[in-house]
Amino acid sequence: MKKLKKFEEFVNENINESVRMDREDCILSSDGNKYSVSCAGEFLGDFVEYETAMDVIKDWREENGYYPNIWFVSDHGNSWKIDDNGEEIKTSETEEETDFFEDGDFDPAGGRGLHSHE
Repeated sequence: MKKLKKFEEFVNENINESVRMDREDCILSSDGNKYSVSCAGEFLGDFVEYETAMDVIKDWREENGYYPNIWFVSDHGNSWKIDDNGEEIKTSETEEETDFFEDGDFDPAGGRGLHSHE
């Protein structure tokens, strides 16, 4: 339990608000077959083409005069911020590797190493 609390503290101290999704953001998600779009909690539709989904987001932001972050959620559940062109936005928080596991205090593999098959 102590290790879980330490992990939660680490996340809270090291994950910047700019890399967290907010309910007011625009979300473009893929299930591998289509792209679903929502902005500020409003479902805007499903689209076959990525470019069409991006155009819907751009139009919604322009019509509402509100420009929240845009997030892409892959069919595997991974998410990242994207710009108005649909390109991933790299930030120091998304590129920076943490040293959380280096102190040996938290080991999710139970001391076997992350790739151990013992």
